[in-house]
Amino acid sequence: IIKNRSDNIKIAGFKGSVSRGGLGLQSALIEADSGISLLRLSSFALEQKLGGLESLSKSVGTVGGSLSINQTLRERCTQLRVLESDGVTKIKPLKQLSREDIILTAVFELKAAK
Repeated sequence: IIKNRSDNIKIAGFKGSVSRGGLGLQSALIEADSGISLLRLSSFALEQKLGGLESLSKSVGTVGGSLSINQTLRERCTQLRVLESDGVTKIKPLKQLSREDIILTAVFELKAAK
């Protein structure tokens, strides 16, 4: 049984510069468990000053359940970690996701908010 509740969300990487004036964040990779709510994902992105997921703040559901139907998530998803039907865990792009795969985590590329 897979519980559809999770709070594991983190910055997996970023692109930008560091100077005396501070960080110049251009974009970041956010990794979220499939059980993260869309509201939590959107809130985390805003807390990190990242844009692109604002429309999810009023959406109901989780990352894993919404990837197949939410265009905003699909456009920003760069990779998935899935459990395949044979019990093997693999990293794959969204377009290689099969109906038998169980999404464990998803990585999204977001730009710095303006």
